[in-house]
Amino acid sequence: MAAKQHNAPKSSNYRANKFLVDAGKLLVVIFAIQLVSLFLPPQVHRIGGILCVVLVFIHLYQHRAWIKSLFKGRYNTKRKRLTAINVALFVCLLGIAISGFSILGTTHHLLITLNFGPTEILHVFLVVGAFILTLVHLVPFYKRMIHS
Repeated sequence: MAAKQHNAPKSSNYRANKFLVDAGKLLVVIFAIQLVSLFLPPQVHRIGGILCVVLVFIHLYQHRAWIKSLFKGRYNTKRKRLTAINVALFVCLLGIAISGFSILGTTHHLLITLNFGPTEILHVFLVVGAFILTLVHLVPFYKRMIHS
């Protein structure tokens, strides 16, 4: 005889965690769109950039317990590595936002004139770094999803 399943109502924690997953997925999707935005109108890139900044701050707010725990407890090798990745990713994303908002003109104009200044070069360098760090940031979560 099959075991009887208990259909408990979904708690608010479940809903909050589901929102966390959905917000994280949305952040990855918007970041991916930003990477290919050279082929889209400049307004899409600007709106996507603003949306990314908002989503990063929502993500940080949702993970405020992790931020509060940064200066508590012992740091083993794994915790040091994950913290270094997360802090480096945040620095890259902050640099992308600051450099992106300070770039004058559009991506299309920059590509036509090839007039890349230090801000534009820094922006591209930080995007590449953030892309790599995002992949590394997501690996533990991907492994957990596969093995659960």
